[in-house]
Amino acid sequence: MRLILLIAVLAAFAVGNGAVIAQNESKPTADSNVRKVKPFIEIWSTTFTEIKEFPDLSNYRGDAERGAYVLRLAGCATCHTAPKGGKFLAGGRELKSPFGSFFPPNITPDTETGIGSWSVQDFVRAVQFGKSPRGRPYYPAFPYTSYSRMALQDIVDLKAYLDTVEPVRNPVPDHKLGFPFSIRAGMSIWRALFFDTEVPSSRTGPSDAW
Repeated sequence: MRLILLIAVLAAFAVGNGAVIAQNESKPTADSNVRKVKPFIEIWSTTFTEIKEFPDLSNYRGDAERGAYVLRLAGCATCHTAPKGGKFLAGGRELKSPFGSFFPPNITPDTETGIGSWSVQDFVRAVQFGKSPRGRPYYPAFPYTSYSRMALQDIVDLKAYLDTVEPVRNPVPDHKLGFPFSIRAGMSIWRALFFDTEVPSSRTGPSDAW
């Protein structure tokens, strides 16, 4: 069903794009393409990619010491600390890819340029569901597709640890991506097709395979 809807959205965009080209008799620019495709993507985003069930966090309490261990296991510092003297977890490291360059954010508790103003719920939404506190989808260069299977307690502990590190004011550059990857809202289509937003069941012990 989602595939059929995706084809319909893309077909509508193609028809609209063709009509504009015929009318203007000129090659569309990247900016004009963005303006034309964004409404269709926004419809898809608000209709098909909502979080199906947000977990109840009222009974969770973070353990900062355990969270430091989770941070090492997850490899957070590798991406979120810039090389050559970058401040710990202050972001800004350039990650080059075939799509362009990604710049991991500042995850220190700085309230202006980091995540100091985030609640535990905001942090869980980002790590497990790949969405910002404002609901914008993250690019999977941030591997939330893997972190979505983390136990909630691990994520809450990680947030507790991050709240203890030194806050660093470090504005991070925007991602530098070419069209159409520069349209962040387009991630909603990718998420609808390939990302499972179901909340994983809580794990309190080894799996059956273990």
